[in-house]
Amino acid sequence: MKSFKKTIKFLEHLVTLYGELRFTFTETGGGLALEWVTDIEKLDSLEKLEDILYNIDMKLETVYELKTTNHREYIIKLNKEGLIAKINYEWNHSDMREYNLDEDVDLIELISAEINTRLSKKIGVTLIEFTENYEYNLVFSTDDTLDKGEFLLSDLKNHKNVKIPFSTWVRLKKAIIALSEKNGANTSEKDCQFDYNLTSGSDLEIIERWSDVFVFEEIIDNMNSF
Repeated sequence: MKSFKKTIKFLEHLVTLYGELRFTFTETGGGLALEWVTDIEKLDSLEKLEDILYNIDMKLETVYELKTTNHREYIIKLNKEGLIAKINYEWNHSDMREYNLDEDVDLIELISAEINTRLSKKIGVTLIEFTENYEYNLVFSTDDTLDKGEFLLSDLKNHKNVKIPFSTWVRLKKAIIALSEKNGANTSEKDCQFDYNLTSGSDLEIIERWSDVFVFEEIIDNMNSF
């Protein structure tokens, strides 16, 4: 394979060859992992390319002061503006807890407290009674309509579902979204969406997501050659 003096030229060659380059970075317990989505061939220069992609990812975080996330999908394409990278970011608040990565605010704890407080008041029981004897399941996304999603409350003691007015679920959903927009990981920088899978106890999953688009010439300053 011919050599390239600039990283940008090598990437343009690969994008032309494959149509696009798609890969992900994921934070794991063992550190940051790169995984190819594009079925790229094992090139002699692949290891060097991956090192440069790690550096690009790090540069985006430091130079542009982007909030780091535990999952990022890169989609690199070529258009009239040159080499363009769209990055889909995901911040899984549950994983941040699991890997003991610091967050300024524990969004899961805030939302759990909001749900417990609102629903216990609605059915007329104490917080302790509610957490011991009731189970909720809320599944929805911020880009859903207000009447879309799964909203269930179960009485564990009597093995039955508890009927809750639809208006109560609507107000609760709005309160959860408001808390997320105020206390999310990156909402001060980007318009974020949230996916919720909320179940009583510790099984609460909140994924925050947003996107950015970059022109590669703006972030690659002849970092390496091939």
